[in-house]
Amino acid sequence: MLTVILGAGKGLGRHLATTLAYRCETLVLSGRSLPGLEETASMVHECCPTTTTIVKAVDLTLPSSLEVYIRQLGDLRMPLRAFITTAAGFYKGAFKDQSAESVHELVASNYVGVVALVSGLIRLLDVARPLDIINVTSLSAATNLDPGRSSALHIASKAALQVFDAVVGRELSTEGIRVTSLAPGTFARSGRSGISEQTLARCVEFLLDLPPDAWIESLAIRPLTL
Repeated sequence: MLTVILGAGKGLGRHLATTLAYRCETLVLSGRSLPGLEETASMVHECCPTTTTIVKAVDLTLPSSLEVYIRQLGDLRMPLRAFITTAAGFYKGAFKDQSAESVHELVASNYVGVVALVSGLIRLLDVARPLDIINVTSLSAATNLDPGRSSALHIASKAALQVFDAVVGRELSTEGIRVTSLAPGTFARSGRSGISEQTLARCVEFLLDLPPDAWIESLAIRPLTL
């Protein structure tokens, strides 16, 4: 069966790939940058040489790229067990200074492209039961906590994905498809305190290990202040 990680070329997506590899028959590493994906594939092979890794580039901002990508996954002729997206778009500076192109790219990366992929995957691929679709959103989008740590459009687009997950998840739950928003707070990076990638990976494993008759709609995670 297939486990697909979108955004696997770096960061959380890469960490998930190396963490989940041992439990995957075939791991599809996806994202925009082929060099980053190939580096992740090498890391997966080092830690789990028995896992088959497949690298597939896709650009969430281009409908033509999404169509090719979905067709390529279908050509693998394997049931889809899990689709995990960690892809996220950001911009620097104020919203009022953004061009139409940068706004379109961010919304497509964080929301429109993900929704289009989910639609294509469940329509055109053979899927396992349960099928887990896990979309990483953000704590700022899921709650009123931590609102000042990210750009306005990042929060808004991730909030849209959060709502999509909840609404479509209730529709698809009757078909054995579980759609979950995983909403972390600020990541711990470069000496900054926050949620670690290891913690997020453990949360993903927890979601994948749920029994078939259970579903967690949304999981918001914030650092514990001691």
